[in-house]
Amino acid sequence: MGPLFAGIFLLMIAGVATIVSFGVAKIFLPLKSAAIAALLFVGVGGFGTLIGLFGQALWLPPNLETPNAVLMYLSVSAVCGFALGAIAVWIFLMRLRSS
Repeated sequence: MGPLFAGIFLLMIAGVATIVSFGVAKIFLPLKSAAIAALLFVGVGGFGTLIGLFGQALWLPPNLETPNAVLMYLSVSAVCGFALGAIAVWIFLMRLRSS
């Protein structure tokens, strides 16, 4: 599985995540704000996941030896991405409400 497959797979997952987060945001927000919030959540969440992946790589051994270690590595990265995406949407909503 080369880099092209990985890129296509990543775009598919990001597309599904954007659609789901737009659907949830549309329940609470008008159309334009829901679209901005969904894209913000997925974009900043992806960046947060990268921060989590590379931030942990500084102190990890070259090979993760157990499946639990790999699962923990990916879980912490996903939580970093989710938290950063949620904070970005929260800041967007606070700015939206103040104007």
